[in-house]
Amino acid sequence: GVSEFVPRMLAGGRPGQVIIQSYSAYHPALGHAARHDYAGFYREEIEKRQALSFPPVSHMLVVHFRGDDQAEVSQAAESFAAAVLPQLPAGVIAGAPAPAPAEKLKNQYRWQVYYRGGPTLKLIELLRRTVFGMRRQPRLTVHIDVDPVDML
Repeated sequence: GVSEFVPRMLAGGRPGQVIIQSYSAYHPALGHAARHDYAGFYREEIEKRQALSFPPVSHMLVVHFRGDDQAEVSQAAESFAAAVLPQLPAGVIAGAPAPAPAEKLKNQYRWQVYYRGGPTLKLIELLRRTVFGMRRQPRLTVHIDVDPVDML
């Protein structure tokens, strides 16, 4: 992160200036990083994550759909989500199927469905069973990501 990158840039005692470009220039995380306020960042962030049941408070699973046919990819994600929804264990929060933040990469369309909270092992088993039960489509790739590092 920023807290690790900036000291490396200014290593060796040389004076300098670091300019950070961001879509969210006033995001609290940047303020905490600039002040090296790890404890403050954690207090603020963990509160948000508890309210939303985000990791590390609970687990998040993302089912990724990827393929070269946009309609096929979106239909697969929507069909998958519809099949899983009535079987979700209690406490699981499901997101609607949606294009990935970077919807097309390397000529591949990408959609995702998010799940969080509830009993993780039961949810993983349900998602795996549903993925393996899907009609095989040679140009479609589906995989499950547990506690993704990024959402792209």
